[in-house]
Amino acid sequence: MDELPDFTIHHIMIYLSAKEVVQTSVLSKKWFNLYVSFAIFDFHELYKWFIGDLSNKNPATFRKNETIRFHKRLNRFTEFVDAFLVRFSNQKLCMQKFRLLIGLLDVEASSFLHDKWIELALRNGVKELDLNVQIYKNAMYTLPWTIFTAASMNALTLEGCKLEHIPEIIRLYSLKCLILNKVAINKEIVQKLTSQCPLLEGLKVSSCVLIVRITISSYRLKKLSISSCIKLKEIEIDTPNLLYFYHSNHPILTPIVNAPCPWELHFKNAIDDLGNKVDLDAQWFLNMKDFLGVSNQIRFLVMDVWSKRVQIA
Repeated sequence: MDELPDFTIHHIMIYLSAKEVVQTSVLSKKWFNLYVSFAIFDFHELYKWFIGDLSNKNPATFRKNETIRFHKRLNRFTEFVDAFLVRFSNQKLCMQKFRLLIGLLDVEASSFLHDKWIELALRNGVKELDLNVQIYKNAMYTLPWTIFTAASMNALTLEGCKLEHIPEIIRLYSLKCLILNKVAINKEIVQKLTSQCPLLEGLKVSSCVLIVRITISSYRLKKLSISSCIKLKEIEIDTPNLLYFYHSNHPILTPIVNAPCPWELHFKNAIDDLGNKVDLDAQWFLNMKDFLGVSNQIRFLVMDVWSKRVQIA
């Protein structure tokens, strides 16, 4: 294995899971050194490997003995990730992808380390950042404001964290895809992100339960998805090149839309605050009629709806 050329080993790594790459690095010093310099850091599978049977549970649901076991395993995982990121950063190489799944027992105590990891990724010009934080109780991890200055990043996926303290000028000049799931965010931040990211083509906002209004202004945006934002009352869309819009919310909202280009609409009826699928009634159909009337440019319509019964008085 040590006799293989570097590019061959890197090519093999692409087709292996993170767990398999780490296991193989034990057998070869050259493999280990190349792994540390490999530009793709996907810690999702490694998190599950380190945490074991507790990785599929939210820390907020742990019993006392599970909390103790989780804490020990999490410490080993964070030590591993920290050592690898520091070593990679010291080599001053460009990072292609940083993907992290992690559960937190103490958000405040852990924030410094996670801020450090994000800073290391940004310092090495990360192209794709995917951060999934599972929280204990109601505290949420607040992203460092420097994430909005990552000029080379082209894809950003966030789950289970909070966005605030955004700078006046956002420098996400290369960002093409933005996914926000279970993120604490407000109208102003969404508006600023969409209006100041000149290359943004895809936006997905889902289960962001605190947001009440969404205003989207983007010249290049082509794909938009808004779903399961239970407090959402108003949607305003100014996207002259929009081609695809996915919407799943309860109740149905009538958006204010400026999207003169032909576009697709994929609509799915949503769930209520208790997690139950919403039965269809006369008001649902009236709301749907109003929704479809906002644009005469709908060329393709998919309706994925389900109901135990239809109530029409």
